[in-house]
Amino acid sequence: MGYQRLREAYDQALKQAKQQSDRSVNRILSEEEDEQQENQRVSISPRIVMQGVDHQQESQHVSVPHRIMILQEQDHAPHSPEHQLNEFMGKVNTIYHTFITRIDTDNWLKLMNDDVMWNLNLQSSVNERMLNFLESHPYLPRSVWQLLEGSFRWKEKALADRELFSERYPNVFTYALEDQQYVTSLRYSFLADAGNIDYDAFLHYRVMALRALKDHDLQTAEDMLNKACEVFPSDPDLLRLQGEFYFRTDDLSRALMAFDHCIRIAPDDTDSYFYRARIYYKQDKLVDAIQDLIYLLSQMPENLDMLSLLGKCYINLGQLNHARETYNRILDIHSNDIEALVYLADFEGSTIYQESFGQSEELEPTDELELQRSAVPPLLSIFAKIKELIFQLAKNTWLYLLLLVADFGLVVLVLDGPLPDMGVIMVTIIVTILVLALGSLILTIIWRVCSVLINYFGSK
Repeated sequence: MGYQRLREAYDQALKQAKQQSDRSVNRILSEEEDEQQENQRVSISPRIVMQGVDHQQESQHVSVPHRIMILQEQDHAPHSPEHQLNEFMGKVNTIYHTFITRIDTDNWLKLMNDDVMWNLNLQSSVNERMLNFLESHPYLPRSVWQLLEGSFRWKEKALADRELFSERYPNVFTYALEDQQYVTSLRYSFLADAGNIDYDAFLHYRVMALRALKDHDLQTAEDMLNKACEVFPSDPDLLRLQGEFYFRTDDLSRALMAFDHCIRIAPDDTDSYFYRARIYYKQDKLVDAIQDLIYLLSQMPENLDMLSLLGKCYINLGQLNHARETYNRILDIHSNDIEALVYLADFEGSTIYQESFGQSEELEPTDELELQRSAVPPLLSIFAKIKELIFQLAKNTWLYLLLLVADFGLVVLVLDGPLPDMGVIMVTIIVTILVLALGSLILTIIWRVCSVLINYFGSK
């Protein structure tokens, strides 16, 4: 297929070269004929003068209109390269500025099969004109960007000088090369029924809000979200970004409203479902969280973040068998997952308690489970969250060690004293290790106590 297109391009180039050659020959012949006609006009001019015609008028009649005619033919030649290029960019402009046609990949596919795209003499000019156009008009769906990049091979061109390309065409670089999966994750189809709005203004505000959230610039994110909401408040991606903003600012009630609204408009928005499950978990609405997570995992069964949150929900409910199954699923996907290994080891240690004191049959996550959990919700939640906090502290033990070493070095620098000898350094290291060991022992004891209490209250 590629060879066929290449052959067609080659044949087209030969054909154009032949046409240009034929036009050159015709132009030479035409010039010779014009020269002969000119000589004929000059030879009869005395007879015209003798008949009373002014010589100056005759001179104007012979030469000036003829030159103007030739220039006009050159300026408006229908097959000139400049004319073809302008006609092509006119099509690009028309497609882009009609929103319905802009978001239809088929329109751009037809454009990429235009004769201009196969004209070897125009390749460089078309590429430059397209880059300049898209730099100021970047708001296209991901599928269109993928098509354009595949046609113009901008990734290959950027390899020569990535920094120069990103400075000259920052928008093209961002959308087509740098972070396409993130920036172009925003959808366009829901805007088709938005009515008479300023599409580019809305899309600008929306993508700026996305970038601000990515950069943790919450003030800019809030400003851009408010401006976008003034233009079109019912876009599901905008609602999802609003929900994420409220989630980060710990305004869980408004975040939940935004995600609920998004799910009503776009029932397949998995990000909104996962954020909603996280909100339910924070609000101790564990049954609701489990329902959302089970739905998500039916579509993405190997998503580790969702499985991890599901396991924590089961632990908070005292449903340790379900939690054990969930963490085993995590290990089936990622055998070295630290969180799953730690929790499963803890479950094995709690088996002795379960065999000694017994545990009632676990219920499925239904209304009965909600009734069971409502008997002692504060205790189970508190113990489970203490265990989660201890786990996070244990994961960052290496960080605390580095901080202690850094503090020791800082004290030496502040005191501006000589570096201590090896004996002092060894004593410091030993003390640090002992402190960490003691802290780990205390955390382990608290962990085990919480495990026993969870088992005890979970069996009630």
